[in-house]
Amino acid sequence: MLLEAPVEDLKAVLDARGERLEIVDIDEAKPDEKTAVALTSGGNPVLLRSLYAPKEQEPTSDATEPGLEGWVEGVNYFTDGEPQTSEEKISFSDLPQIDPASLELAFSTATSSTSFSAAWADDEKVLYDVYRDGVFVDTADDASFSESGLRPGTDYTYTVQPAAREIGGDELTFQVHTLAANAAKLVEAVDDPVSSLSLQPVASWFLYNTFITNNRVDWDIIQGAFGGCVGVFGDKFGGDNRGYVTPTLYEDPWWYNSHRTGVRMKIDFGPNYVIEEKHVGQTRLYNSSGGLKETRTASTSGVVFSERSVSSSLYKVKVSHEVGNPFCSSGAIRYVVYVNTWSSGVMQVNGYRHPVPAHEAYGLFMNSSGSEYWQTMYQGAQGDFFCVSGLCPTQTISKTHTPS
Repeated sequence: MLLEAPVEDLKAVLDARGERLEIVDIDEAKPDEKTAVALTSGGNPVLLRSLYAPKEQEPTSDATEPGLEGWVEGVNYFTDGEPQTSEEKISFSDLPQIDPASLELAFSTATSSTSFSAAWADDEKVLYDVYRDGVFVDTADDASFSESGLRPGTDYTYTVQPAAREIGGDELTFQVHTLAANAAKLVEAVDDPVSSLSLQPVASWFLYNTFITNNRVDWDIIQGAFGGCVGVFGDKFGGDNRGYVTPTLYEDPWWYNSHRTGVRMKIDFGPNYVIEEKHVGQTRLYNSSGGLKETRTASTSGVVFSERSVSSSLYKVKVSHEVGNPFCSSGAIRYVVYVNTWSSGVMQVNGYRHPVPAHEAYGLFMNSSGSEYWQTMYQGAQGDFFCVSGLCPTQTISKTHTPS
């Protein structure tokens, strides 16, 4: 089975012999996703999927650097020593509908009991390295790949990323569960093969944190980057003293992982709503002896959700982030991402960030057995603190994850 390009018409897909597949069941009702179960000329079932994504937009921030308007206690920063949080629950019925004309074909996949194929849109025309379970498989020069000889009913993770010598291109991961050896009998026995062979999770989660890897950061470093900071030479600002941490299931990651800021969303296609949460951690100023001088916490106003829209199977939102140090008159932690989430569990994150401090993003997914797992969507290393000025080159964020 080989897909040479994303497929608009699933009924036109050919098998390895060059013969058209026999469609057994197909779901074409959704403008943003098509799924079909077909049989090869040898009678072997194949699960086909084509996904449509919003056309990429040039990300611009809808947030404003808070220090530029002046820090006002009780308005955009607080001294009670507590983190600042906000939460909003929004019904899909209150959101504008996604215009089908704003979508474009993003990728197609074909899964059988012994093979997997994928093809994706590639405006950059770059080479891609393909890895299966972390082991290099091949280099794709036409934005597609196929592998046979897989084991039936087995989980595989394919990672597709631009080759090291390339500039541009997107990263994709495909969490694949090959069809069972008896899939042909299952297709014959059920009335709805598409639903039987493709898991439909109810809800997905998205998490984005920023954090300072240091335990302490010298005041003069921040003063030089931000300017106009409260404090004196020898003082230090508190950091988060950690590296990247993949969240643990069934525990709130904001309880046990220190961070500067956090954004979290639950997208639920069962009752049709989204919950959006913002979290800003405390900024602590210490004297040269290590004693705590003062604690301030910026408000959540520097995090803005916008451009929300929804269809029966796709939720789209833009997150703009400019959160500053409330001890300093300028500078901010900055990023902008578009997050697209499909009811089938697929998640896409596109945007940019300024390279300081460290950034991490994760999605919560469900695999074919019904088990949940956190998947890394982005990790960005901590760069020079001068970059809080907004004058450093931005870094691209681009990742799509497809669960089985």
